[in-house]
Amino acid sequence: MIKQAQQALHLHPAALPPARDGASPDNADSINALTSAAIGVAELRNRYGTGHGRLVAPTGLGPRHARFAVGTASTWCELRHEAFIGLAALLHAATTTELCLLTLDDLTPARRAVRFPGRSADLAFDTATWNALTGCLSHRASSGTDNPHS
Repeated sequence: MIKQAQQALHLHPAALPPARDGASPDNADSINALTSAAIGVAELRNRYGTGHGRLVAPTGLGPRHARFAVGTASTWCELRHEAFIGLAALLHAATTTELCLLTLDDLTPARRAVRFPGRSADLAFDTATWNALTGCLSHRASSGTDNPHS
C-alpha cells in the first residue's frame, strides 16, 4: 500500500529524477528510509497490536516505541499532504483556505472532480491529484478532529 501511495504521488524513488551528478535522486535515500520505517511500524502493529483476535494485549513495547510509531506515521502523512497541496496549488490554483475547507462532500468520485468552496464549477483532477486528495480527506475524516489542518 505504501508503494502504491508513493507511485500515485510521484514520490516513489524509481520515479524521481536523477541528481545533477547522475547518481541516484537526491532524496531517494530519505524516502527509502521513511518507507522502511513505515513498514517497520506496520510490522510492530501486526506483532504487538491488539488486533488479529488476540485476547490479551502483548507486552514488551514502551512509550518510546509509541512515540516512534506516531512520529513515523506523522512524517509519512505530512509528506503525502504536502504532495497534494503542491499538486492542487500548481495545477488548479487552489488557495490554502480552499484546501482547508474541503470535505468529502465536495467530491464527485464518479468524475474525479471537486468543487472548491466558493467556486461555481467542478474541477476534474488528474489521477495523482485525485489519489492524494482522497487520501488526505480520508485521513482527516478518520482522525476525529475538527482541525482543518490535520
